[in-house]
Amino acid sequence: MNFRSLDDVTAIIRANLHRLPRDLDAIVAIPRSGLIPASVIALHRNVMLTDVEGFVAGRAFAPGITREKPTLRADPSTWNKVLLVDDSVFSGRTFDAVREHLRTAGTRAQIITCAIFGTRPAHDGVDFVLDVCERPRIFEWNLFHHQHLSQCCVDIDGVLCVDPLPEENDDGQHYAQFLKSAAPLLVPSVRVGTLVSSRLERYRAETENWLARHGIVYDELRLLNLESAEERRRSKPYAEFKASVYKSKPQHLLFIESNLEQAAKIAELSHRAVLCVNGMTFFADGQLVTLRRKLQKKRQSLARWFGLPAAPGVAAGTK
Repeated sequence: MNFRSLDDVTAIIRANLHRLPRDLDAIVAIPRSGLIPASVIALHRNVMLTDVEGFVAGRAFAPGITREKPTLRADPSTWNKVLLVDDSVFSGRTFDAVREHLRTAGTRAQIITCAIFGTRPAHDGVDFVLDVCERPRIFEWNLFHHQHLSQCCVDIDGVLCVDPLPEENDDGQHYAQFLKSAAPLLVPSVRVGTLVSSRLERYRAETENWLARHGIVYDELRLLNLESAEERRRSKPYAEFKASVYKSKPQHLLFIESNLEQAAKIAELSHRAVLCVNGMTFFADGQLVTLRRKLQKKRQSLARWFGLPAAPGVAAGTK
């Protein structure tokens, strides 16, 4: 599984701005996934921005009051060259359909096409592909609305809902209230493969009720089979339990976790892709995590041997 975040989009655009034409009058976004990268490019280039239907109707997003308006061509009918932007390309059918729509609508401007991500450096019918991201792939902006979620393990606390506060995590009355009223965070609009949580098995009914109340559909729910939260805190089986479930699901492509330390450990134990939504840190595979940790420990060992300050830590598995 390959993953790209919104931070990746911004960095890739900055690194590739020199490749794009300098004489653009506007950026036209293919909704909705093209809106964010189109906005970033338009802001960097200080040109007008609109979406496809706005372009056809002669509408553009008004610039902010701090922008130099005399340099911006606000009337779409005067645009000579525009950049049509989408987040990604695979078959190219979307770009073909939009170009035909613009042609039929009588658009006279020259249309240059740009995809932020493609499965190869060049695609027929697309002028610019800024970065290669092969399939299977998933993006931060459609993470919980993509069919791939049915092939994922997904944590609950910190992902689907907020984490309990320390005073709520009492394994008693306060925790029961939390399970009933926890505020949702990232609610999927598609089926989830396997929900995996360090919640105790004895809270299955409360967990299932909360999931049903928020319309979250899933194939399986796996919880820890321990007697008490005290036993869980003593044994700390969090990452090991989650990794064992993940390893038992060879059809799954990704584990989505909220805790960075647990995410690193799950990746190390499973040797598979893990995403920590707290910071959108992606672990490509367990070998990469293990290797980086070994290198970090080696540097620290050498530093101690020579009496030097400890080497700065390297975040295992960061992009």
